[in-house]
Amino acid sequence: MNLMRILVFLLCFAAIGFAVWRMARPSSRNTPVQAGKEALQQELAAGTDKQVIRVQVEGFGSVLKNVSLLSPNASQDIARVYKPYLSRSLWSSWSSHPETAAGREVSSPWPERIDVVDISQLSVDDYTVRAVLVMMTSEEVSSGGDAGTASIVMNVIREDGVWKIDSYDIVRQNGPNTERSFQDRPQLE
Repeated sequence: MNLMRILVFLLCFAAIGFAVWRMARPSSRNTPVQAGKEALQQELAAGTDKQVIRVQVEGFGSVLKNVSLLSPNASQDIARVYKPYLSRSLWSSWSSHPETAAGREVSSPWPERIDVVDISQLSVDDYTVRAVLVMMTSEEVSSGGDAGTASIVMNVIREDGVWKIDSYDIVRQNGPNTERSFQDRPQLE
């Protein structure tokens, strides 16, 4: 009887150990976002143009919150803050017509960052960038998640030897996400 209890205990212990090992092991199946991120990481490691483009796009995403489109100084703010990131034509267009620009439309939520999903080469000096614009409020900053996202597509060109965003289009608005994980964000269609 005592031997039977010991065997049952050992079998239960082994089953629990196997379950824990199985759950801790990374999944061998990649989601499309994971596969895209892995391919992008390989490109970044290689030090290609994609690395510079990604840094440029993410840098632009980090300053979006600094331009209030409703401010009386919106044109000057766009000219000053966005100039390092935008092509001459997009910079001129947005400076002249701030209502068409990307930026902070209200005090909350605000554009927090851009997460690059995919970078595709069209020609030597022309790439398409698919990305997710992440919105935040004070609530999400303190408790996690985001206040919504927008799927965006940008065209990035080489202008005077520097990569510049030449177009910026919102493809789809997405609702709030309470998860912090990049993989759980809605994907571009």
